[in-house]
Amino acid sequence: MKLITLAFAALLTVTSTQLAAQDFEEGLAAAQVGDFLTALQEWEPLAASGDPRAQFGLGFMYDNGQGLPQDDIEALKWYHLAAEQGHSDAQLNLGAMYRNGRGAPENFVLAADTMVQNCR
Repeated sequence: MKLITLAFAALLTVTSTQLAAQDFEEGLAAAQVGDFLTALQEWEPLAASGDPRAQFGLGFMYDNGQGLPQDDIEALKWYHLAAEQGHSDAQLNLGAMYRNGRGAPENFVLAADTMVQNCR
């Protein structure tokens, strides 16, 4: 019985990972053609569940006001969550926001630290 439970759990993990990847790709395709509402609908649940690609996507949308009102604080939040997981583009954008004082007080040390993570 334990073997069946483990096999079922493994199947659910693989299936949910594949679905998350598919949802992310659908959001990416939508964003690339300017359909930011669909991108938002695909990425919000993924970002909330910890997907760094979707977190970066939301950060980028807030950063640039694409489909959402431009909001430095929200952009910083989503970039930070993705950067903590090693997302290199999020690390770079987060560092730039700290460098320019967008969404947080200007902080060159934090900007440099964040951007250096991108180089590792």
